[in-house]
Amino acid sequence: MIDIELGVEDFGRVRFLADPLWSATASLAIFVCASANSVHAPLVELTRRRGLQEVEFLRELTHELYWFPSLLAPSGCEECTDGDVAGHLRSRLTKVSLDDVARDLDHIRKVRPGSAIGGMTPRQLRSRTADALAVYWQMVLQPLWAKAMGLAEADIAYRAEVMAKRGLTSTLSDLSNRITFDGSVLHLDNSIDTRLATGRGLWLVPSVFRASGYTVREVVDPSDPHDAPIVSYPARGAARLWERGPSGGGPLQRLLGRTRTRVLTASGLPSTTTELAGLLGLPKATVSGHLRTLTDAGLMIATRRAKEVYYDRTALGDELLQLR
Repeated sequence: MIDIELGVEDFGRVRFLADPLWSATASLAIFVCASANSVHAPLVELTRRRGLQEVEFLRELTHELYWFPSLLAPSGCEECTDGDVAGHLRSRLTKVSLDDVARDLDHIRKVRPGSAIGGMTPRQLRSRTADALAVYWQMVLQPLWAKAMGLAEADIAYRAEVMAKRGLTSTLSDLSNRITFDGSVLHLDNSIDTRLATGRGLWLVPSVFRASGYTVREVVDPSDPHDAPIVSYPARGAARLWERGPSGGGPLQRLLGRTRTRVLTASGLPSTTTELAGLLGLPKATVSGHLRTLTDAGLMIATRRAKEVYYDRTALGDELLQLR
């Protein structure tokens, strides 16, 4: 069991973030995890079709079910602010300590002595992995990215609502079937026994590619006061990543139009205009216009929370969706 103690000073530093690096690396679970394969079978097929050497390299690197390289789970969480996700991923990995990479290599050489990766130097492995992950994102994940990150942001909005209504204990107890919280300690089901108390808070990172379980970085840098444990957990609605919109012949689509139907269908959770635009891969202005029309028609309701406006389907909207 991995136990992360949360003291009074930690509660104000429990933060949620849809981190691009942790989301991208979570998708690599399809190489070893049967539950990920069952949910994300289209991603398995998409990856196979690409036939990329970079994918084969990442498959070899993440070959083990109960071990994940520190190189792909670095400290800290960051947003990508300039839209260059591939560059963001490459930059994050090239900053990983060579000492961490050396420990990954020691493990690989011990467990898989025949692996070609074991013949690399830490610097070579870091550079090769950074390049491979960037190419993998560009060739495999990019077409899915807006929707994947939109679902992650929708998950965070849901957690914020749960926290506001029922508190932190309820929020942390509902992250995964392998994570529980007793009010002071976050328990992560694991064969390794570790107990951690940092006083630095906690990062919580949702990912639609994490079909079950979790990934945790429990090691923190004592010299970095901003470093905190990171727990990546399954975002709600992962299967929606592969949902297709209603077919052209559906009565609801003929009534509302294709795009407006997509907006109504995607609004199963309270979401902002920005979140829905990311989820649907549509311009924000387009989504905003449809939200106004759907709200005026009584199919959705708008609720302001602080500086954000969240849209959610009404009971009438839910009933109308049955026309599909």
